[in-house]
Amino acid sequence: MLQRDVTRTVGTLAAIFGMAAALFVVAVREREARPSASAPPSEVYARCCSSCHEESELRGALESAPDRAALALEWLEELAQHGSASGPEDLALVKWLAGPR
Repeated sequence: MLQRDVTRTVGTLAAIFGMAAALFVVAVREREARPSASAPPSEVYARCCSSCHEESELRGALESAPDRAALALEWLEELAQHGSASGPEDLALVKWLAGPR
């Protein structure tokens, strides 16, 4: 009788974990597939960057860079791994920071 109880318990736990994994995959796919609303770059900066980075320092780094385009591309590559903004928001943010004050 003990072996049967263990087998049922293991089977039940395996089914629960399998369903949880399937629900997790569905939830992640829905979040990735959902198009993000394009917010103005100033709002993206306030939401994603302002808690750690000063706007004046970021703009100053771009202004003083010998090759602004190369630095902007480097930032875009870094933003893909850093931060929570979407790709289009990252691009708009870098353009906004590189633009006139």
